[in-house]
Amino acid sequence: RSTESDEFDLSGYDQARCNELAKACFGEPFPLKEMVRISFVVGGGKLVRQKYSDDLPKFMVNALGAIGFQEDNSATVEAGSAGKFKYHHDTNKNLKFV
Repeated sequence: RSTESDEFDLSGYDQARCNELAKACFGEPFPLKEMVRISFVVGGGKLVRQKYSDDLPKFMVNALGAIGFQEDNSATVEAGSAGKFKYHHDTNKNLKFV
């Protein structure tokens, strides 16, 4: 369990592993005093694309939805975004995140 913002690489994950990860990470609320951002790398540009399944973003979105999280393209690191996530392509890092 992270107590500060963190990033995890999901290279090689399939739907079953994403489901297990979502339940293990977010099955119970975090006892935190302030919000944190947990980011999952689910794809990227030409240099890293081969490490990730084309379906990985969908797998992670489905896994989070299955445990009650809601997709919100305006989610931020604020209390109002608890239980929400967004899919994002960071063009500076050339990586895709959920």
